[in-house]
Amino acid sequence: MSSQDVMFKVLVVGNAGVGKTCILKRLIYKSFSEAYKSTIGVDFGFYKAQIDEVTSARMMLYDIAGQERYNVLMRSYYKDAFCAFVVGDLQSPILRDDLRSWKSSIDSKVTFPGTTETIPCYMLCNKCDLPHEYKDEELEQICQQLGFQKWFKTSALTGEHLEQATVDLAKLVVKMIGEKGVGKQKDEDVINLVDEDDRQNNGQSGNKKQGCC
Repeated sequence: MSSQDVMFKVLVVGNAGVGKTCILKRLIYKSFSEAYKSTIGVDFGFYKAQIDEVTSARMMLYDIAGQERYNVLMRSYYKDAFCAFVVGDLQSPILRDDLRSWKSSIDSKVTFPGTTETIPCYMLCNKCDLPHEYKDEELEQICQQLGFQKWFKTSALTGEHLEQATVDLAKLVVKMIGEKGVGKQKDEDVINLVDEDDRQNNGQSGNKKQGCC
């Protein structure tokens, strides 16, 4: 049987400091660091998920800055996305409100390519390695109330549940692509998207700071 590669864009959004950049580093480089360059506008990386014996998904993960001042660029960053991770901090007392804000932003600005439907979103409740007061029942309730497909407790420090969530989301998107008969992103499309964002961000530079966003 011949192999089949599917490629698509994945949004990774959430407030500054929730661990988005650290999640990408853990997934892609299997590493963790508390000191890093803060994301300016958008950064990206590739993760390959094996769907079955003959199908793999090349996921282009778009790490979008969580600061309010970048909101005017959101629609261009969301363009052509097939799915999203919305990341929240389990140590935040307003986790529900933080997640609701980002989920609403995605639902209002992007649809699954070739359709009028909203894209599938998974809720990542990050920093589960640290003490927190949220119980699984409460997180399940938040997931259902805000319209997420699934939720996972994750840790960029230990890698807990990150690959499981990513592969699970990849399988869902590949299934939707097959069912809806929509086209997959081509290499040249990805290159054009990257070039456009580089022009907007003027170089992807940032300032060193402590923490993880």
